[in-house]
Amino acid sequence: MIKQPITLLLLFIFIGTIHGFGDQTEYYNEATTVMANKASYDGSKIYLSGEVIIENKLGKAVAKEAILQKTEKKENPINFSFVELSGEVKVTLTDGKHLLCERVALDLIALTSLFEGKKQVFYQDEKEQIFADKVLIDYEKGENEKLSPQKVTLMGHVQMKEKTNEGFRFALADCAIIDPKTEKILLEGREDRQVLFFDEQRKIQLAAKRIEAKRNTITGKESIQGFGAVKFVLAQEEFNKIKKSFSLS
Repeated sequence: MIKQPITLLLLFIFIGTIHGFGDQTEYYNEATTVMANKASYDGSKIYLSGEVIIENKLGKAVAKEAILQKTEKKENPINFSFVELSGEVKVTLTDGKHLLCERVALDLIALTSLFEGKKQVFYQDEKEQIFADKVLIDYEKGENEKLSPQKVTLMGHVQMKEKTNEGFRFALADCAIIDPKTEKILLEGREDRQVLFFDEQRKIQLAAKRIEAKRNTITGKESIQGFGAVKFVLAQEEFNKIKKSFSLS
């Protein structure tokens, strides 16, 4: 393999910004090691192929191909403002979180990153599992040019499973919008479909066009509200859909 010890802040930000779908990039000036079977440069883009490995203090990203595009805009402090990873992308972080998808596109001009799955994007940590067809993250710049996620949007066949103290809770939706700062989650159903929610521990069943879940930042207590054609008991067909989606007995 061709080992390229490149200090690419762009790639470092890529690994940092998916850290838990919500943590701020902390080690902004750390070096990143990039390895690939083949590498070429045409003056504006770097092409990497084969087994592409991007690794630093936060963790490791592996893909079949990568493209890094240079920017000429002087206001951008990073030489490469766009990076795309494709082909069985796997990201493993040192704290145990990991993400699987088919393609990742990070744009530091638009301040967005898009994750797309061949089947679905999959994210997992010690408490949560998330599936979605696409994930879009919008960022904002803070002090010292640090990026932090402003909004996380999950799109298409969204499945969310969260571990609680004595069980799990499950949700199915067409779309989910997460505010990383307030931890507020908005789940939505599209067309005639409803959001389905089941809390195994508290025995709560809920179906609605829109469900909001948020945590009180002072007390730490959570609240869940349903809006639009709300039902507090799932139909057998709806409950069977949850059981099938999450392989429940």
